[in-house]
Amino acid sequence: MSIEYNMNNPFKREISATQSRYQMVKKNDGTTGQGSYNLSLDLKNYLLSVNAIVKNETFGNEKNVYYTLANDVKLSLKRGIIDLIGPAYDNDNNEILFVHTIANDGTNKFQIKRTDHKNEEKYQWFTKLYDNNCEGATFIIYYDDIERKICVDNDLNVSSRLEDIEVEELEGDTTVDNSYSKDDFLKDVFIDEEKYDTMVSILEKKKNIILEGAPGVGKTFMAKRLAYSILGSKDEDKVELIQFHQSYSYEEFIEGYRPTESGFELKHGIFYNLCEKAKNDLSNNYYLIIDEINRGNLSKIFGELLMLIERDKRGEELTLAYSEKNFTVPENLYIIGLMNTADRSLALIDYALRRRFSFIRIEPAFDNEKFIEAFNEKFDANYNNVITVIKQINEAIKNDKSLGSGFKIGHSYFYPKLPNRKGNKKDIEDIITYEIIPLLEEYWYDDEDTLIQWENALDGVLND
Repeated sequence: MSIEYNMNNPFKREISATQSRYQMVKKNDGTTGQGSYNLSLDLKNYLLSVNAIVKNETFGNEKNVYYTLANDVKLSLKRGIIDLIGPAYDNDNNEILFVHTIANDGTNKFQIKRTDHKNEEKYQWFTKLYDNNCEGATFIIYYDDIERKICVDNDLNVSSRLEDIEVEELEGDTTVDNSYSKDDFLKDVFIDEEKYDTMVSILEKKKNIILEGAPGVGKTFMAKRLAYSILGSKDEDKVELIQFHQSYSYEEFIEGYRPTESGFELKHGIFYNLCEKAKNDLSNNYYLIIDEINRGNLSKIFGELLMLIERDKRGEELTLAYSEKNFTVPENLYIIGLMNTADRSLALIDYALRRRFSFIRIEPAFDNEKFIEAFNEKFDANYNNVITVIKQINEAIKNDKSLGSGFKIGHSYFYPKLPNRKGNKKDIEDIITYEIIPLLEEYWYDDEDTLIQWENALDGVLND
């Protein structure tokens, strides 16, 4: 996600992200000058307001209040950080510790804390960053409210900083290979080559596709990697992910007036900015991924640009409603929408928009050989009998006239992230008890006999 900021303002709050910045310096002895990094107090207040951080009650006092990540929030170290500290830290296990300190003179500070990071593996990335002398490197911390991640990045070109770092001090190779190919996609995603080729072909021809499928079939994961595979690299500057919701508007997506301290100011939205970026770089493709595309009022969000996203209208001009500027959607911008077919609360895509997209159904991958192999490697024993019952449940869902194929259970429920260990029977039990059974209760809330039948079947395979 690209974040704009004002060099004179260390904290800037946008619709979808908040950030704070800090700069490392060197003391005369060549060491870094900070024991912790001061951030904006506004950042703390914002992170609390969106439930991204929680107060840690196990240590601290009234003058030193500690905060850790909320349970569903991850820490994302961006490429600029990984390039500095080494690819060994490029994983989802990292965490971050904040502290709000009130000094005796009443001064308030909100910091990333290092003191408690020395021995815990999940904080070692920060110790590594702190120990590397990075004079002049400005680091950025911001919140991605779409993916629920606190992100850490920097705004300087890596090559200009590496001269000041002792290469032998870095763990592993300092270069990160961001290349991503069709072969990489087929290793990561549980679909076959023919399906992949079809998706790429349709996207190239139509410019706009929607991946539709039941919850848990990996639509978001697949969409990002589809874009990466066509680009040839994991280039986040050319792939934008947003999520529609019922309150999402033209003003956020295209342009509109937003309140400022002195009144209102015309601001460009995500789609406008990505189109402009693509127009200035016609030799490369750009991709907009819209999660939950059918949650928004699409005619309201796209407005007059509904026509311009059509393949044969690319490059044509229309006048925007607010700025009255001429605007075009470039040929090298592709839209990938994602649609959950099991959400009964959502309206169908209207026909005016439907004809501008091609729809590609994504099915659960329980019969895919790559999934079967990966599932067996993920867990410490053979739990294929559980998958057999899930496939039987999916067949029952498909044949139920009140449900249908769009309500099947996706395979990603059974491919959880389990850092540094194999899954076990307790993990399988938790997936069934807290994810699958509640889903079935919603599906068959008015058919108790069917619900009990499949609850008993799942209970039976767990107790074999």
